[in-house]
Amino acid sequence: MREGRTSARRFKSADFRESRSLDGFFTAYGSTLGTPRAAIATRVATTEAIAAEIDRAIDNLKMIIDRLIVQFESSHPAFTAAYAAARKIVNAGNRHAATTAAAVPPQA
Repeated sequence: MREGRTSARRFKSADFRESRSLDGFFTAYGSTLGTPRAAIATRVATTEAIAAEIDRAIDNLKMIIDRLIVQFESSHPAFTAAYAAARKIVNAGNRHAATTAAAVPPQA
């Protein structure tokens, strides 16, 4: 029984020594993380930048590519039909308003 206690003490002191050596690492790592609010602000800014880039890409398609396709209508009608089909945007992520169930009157 005495042997179990000493090995437990050794284990605890070894953990303590190891944790002290890792304190500097955790402190340095924690300073690189930043605050949760900073992470949220970064995410919001990135999302807005993505939305702006998507708008710019759609404008490029409408103003440049769509106008270039017109020249191929007579010579390559299958290509222009395939392009027109690919450009159709299907809004599959539409959510409908929740419908409320009609109240059933109590029976007398």
